[in-house]
Amino acid sequence: MADDGAAQITGVLEDDVQAIGLALIGRPPEDMERAAANVVAMARAGTDERRALAEAGVIHSLTIMCSREFGAKTQLKGAVALGALCSNFSISMDESKLYVYTAAQDEALRRGAVTLITPILTAWQPDAQAAAANALADLCFRNSQVRKAMTNMEACRPLVNLLHSENVDVHKAALAALRAYAVEAKLAKEVEDRGALSQVCKLLDSDKNEVVARALQLLWALAGADSTKSKIAKERNGAVLSALLLCIKSTDAPKRAAAVALVRKLSTIPEHRQEVRLRPHHSPAALRARVPACISGGAVLP
Repeated sequence: MADDGAAQITGVLEDDVQAIGLALIGRPPEDMERAAANVVAMARAGTDERRALAEAGVIHSLTIMCSREFGAKTQLKGAVALGALCSNFSISMDESKLYVYTAAQDEALRRGAVTLITPILTAWQPDAQAAAANALADLCFRNSQVRKAMTNMEACRPLVNLLHSENVDVHKAALAALRAYAVEAKLAKEVEDRGALSQVCKLLDSDKNEVVARALQLLWALAGADSTKSKIAKERNGAVLSALLLCIKSTDAPKRAAAVALVRKLSTIPEHRQEVRLRPHHSPAALRARVPACISGGAVLP
């Protein structure tokens, strides 16, 4: 169960939690980083592990790791572990496998995690940027209070800036964080006003399926108002609509499902619906046939 950089854990929950808790307090950064990696492995193993870690006080220790008194590597390890305790939204494209631990999110918020993690978004190291964005995605997933704290910290601005990165992991992380954030109309409008729309549409050209799927999911979240739907459909002289229709033919299930969901949403405007209907392979019946009923509209919903 050991993760990257983690010492082997025994599998005895009480012993492992105690050892991790001790390793996170007053130890050299290398020891804290190994302990944080073990937190990630255990947090992703199950509910009992997450609860035991939280009750042992590791959230406080992990939050401290995110502070500027530590180097970038220690900060990113702490941020990743903190996020893993809160949810797995940043790494899961399968809605049936998502988890969220609201109590951990709330404690992390009280400990100042959003205040400490947001500045890491502007670090010069791409791995630190990605870790911070992923942590914020996991912290704010289905949690309005964390989203409010992110608004107060103006986290949206650096997250949108990260969409211009040349690093694929940063793209995925920023898209996940913005998708988790933009679940309310006013927050979606903020993301759009920050200039995200054009860059998100450009990321549809990525050769990485997860980047494209996350970009489609974010566009779905942003496309609440009819005015935004029209902007998306007209972006790049209409090429975006053609591109996402091609995504429906993808063999990658999350990418295909996200494309179908967005087409359905854009098609609530008659002129867009007409354009879709002119393409025989993308009729409403064909769209329904391409997406299993078990997928909730093709997007991970809050």
